[in-house]
Amino acid sequence: VRGAELIGTATYNCLAYHDTAALDRITEAPPLFRVPQFAHNAFARVICALTAQQIIIATQFTTLAPSTNAVLQGWGLTVPQSIRPEILACGINSTCLFNVAQTDNFLPFVIGEIVAFEIFALQVANSGWNDDGNLVYDRCLRRAVPCELNCQGYADIIGYAPVNSPYNVGFGPKNRVFGRERRWEPLLETDGFGFFFRQEHITPHIGFTVQPTVIDEIVMVDPPFYNYKLETNLLLERLRNLTTDIDKQRDVVFYDNKLSVRNLIQTEVRIQFNQSYEQEALFISALDATEADSTISVWRNKVHFDLVRPTTVIQRRSGQIIETYSGNRNAPGPVSVAARNYVPFVRTQPHSEYPSGSACLCKGYQEYTDAFTQGEYGGLVSNLEIPCVPPLCDIPGVVRASDMTDLSNRCGESRLDAGLHFTASVPAGRQACGGIGPKGYELATKLKANSPAFLPENGHFPNSPRPVCGDAGGAH
Repeated sequence: VRGAELIGTATYNCLAYHDTAALDRITEAPPLFRVPQFAHNAFARVICALTAQQIIIATQFTTLAPSTNAVLQGWGLTVPQSIRPEILACGINSTCLFNVAQTDNFLPFVIGEIVAFEIFALQVANSGWNDDGNLVYDRCLRRAVPCELNCQGYADIIGYAPVNSPYNVGFGPKNRVFGRERRWEPLLETDGFGFFFRQEHITPHIGFTVQPTVIDEIVMVDPPFYNYKLETNLLLERLRNLTTDIDKQRDVVFYDNKLSVRNLIQTEVRIQFNQSYEQEALFISALDATEADSTISVWRNKVHFDLVRPTTVIQRRSGQIIETYSGNRNAPGPVSVAARNYVPFVRTQPHSEYPSGSACLCKGYQEYTDAFTQGEYGGLVSNLEIPCVPPLCDIPGVVRASDMTDLSNRCGESRLDAGLHFTASVPAGRQACGGIGPKGYELATKLKANSPAFLPENGHFPNSPRPVCGDAGGAH
């Protein structure tokens, strides 16, 4: 989520720098400077974006950098991997940065470096995400302090600790969950080669320390008051049904990967409404903001309630025999097995159960996409479909949704079918993120600032000719 937001900002801000009116995604004001008119074209915008993206990846997501750089080199493109000292020395000084860019004839590579620098200075530094691990929580002092060495990006800075240890929870009756047993408990995982480890709750701080972009306040949902015996039986029934329903299995695997979901949405919107590069950059940038605020909202709720996952509840039944998914997707139907061996259809992510993050995110996607396409193109995206192919989806067939509401519903229900959540978690996730999408579209409208770059006649499309040196508005 955070990576998508930073990459989307880079793409859009490169457009804003190479334009007469579009606003900066971070400041929602004009960019630090405008590149001269001769470079206001898609070629310069794309090269700038690829440069800024690669610098962000090389700095923030280092393990991905070699592979993304190899792709660029395969295209015959060599871009900077870091920001030149002259830019760093400027700080956020628009005149100084303009002079550096002018010295290099406003080449899109240098503009990309400036865009990346602005992102690090204004969007990453002191953001509340703790992107660089500049803060670390000191459990003796009971507060976050500056990290001096061996800093870990996105480390917790609020001192979250699980209430339950898997080694000392006193189990009540097998079908009942009392007191602290309701709280999240780290699950045991393995790499399959003898290395076992317990989960750490992923970024528990972000719901409390990150300032949202498009919303003014976070919606807190009501507690679920689960009847755990009833909920467990409903969950096992759904999972048994899943073992013989290949279409639902495909949905579970597909919606488990939000990159796949985003790809489906972005592809269908681009094709159905014949988006230009500029229109798509705008759409994605505000979608990223919507996604980030949705994550922040649902994370505040997750950590507040801190509720136990179904896997823990069921495995506490120990030797009680249950009929459920075997753990083997190729097995024909459910099997009878001791409850201690229970697994859901896909991995349980390392965070608490309530409310559903997926239901929340997909609600944000749905409301934002519908608001954007209705506002910009006068219609809604429909009949979405994408082949389910490895590595992101390994159950042959096609994933389909009649519209964005159907996509949102399928996304949430897939988490119930997979055995990852109890029933109330999905509608609560939708409630937590309801209303964020339209706010995301308000941001898109503001950023666009009535720039002519977003008009179809001025846009760049897949078959558009590349700019020619010397032409008015051409590349340089």
